[in-house]
Amino acid sequence: MRHEVYDIMKFWLDKGADGFRMDVIPFISKDQSFPDFPKDYDGNFGKVYASGPKLHDYIQEMNREVMAKYDVMTVGEAAGWTLEKTPLLVDERRNELNMIFQFDVVGIDRQRWRSKPWTWRDVKAIYSRYDKALDVHSWNAVFLSNHDNPVWFSFR
Repeated sequence: MRHEVYDIMKFWLDKGADGFRMDVIPFISKDQSFPDFPKDYDGNFGKVYASGPKLHDYIQEMNREVMAKYDVMTVGEAAGWTLEKTPLLVDERRNELNMIFQFDVVGIDRQRWRSKPWTWRDVKAIYSRYDKALDVHSWNAVFLSNHDNPVWFSFR
């Protein structure tokens, strides 16, 4: 199936696409024993499904088979992925993705499904933390909302 996906990617790249946004990319590898949720499961499916046993093998294969042969940009939606683990997906020396979306900013106005007040200083603090955690080999995605998480801006 992976090679079928690669053929689809090549089709679009040959038509002039400049890259791909890869939805929930850390979930492409599953533990093939399909274990039950852990006893302390707190509803955070990202902790359970992100970072399967062959995740990096699959993305590096995709890079070798497709992306390295084109001048493209890739961004992965990375639910369940921590800032500390970000270089494992985006460090250019690993030949995986160019950047990932993380959800600290899009969740800035939410607290347990309720609206929470925020300021631009809060947004700056998040991106400052990203900049300090990533080095020159990792490219950070800067965005303020997405199709799943609109941020309702109110200037304060």
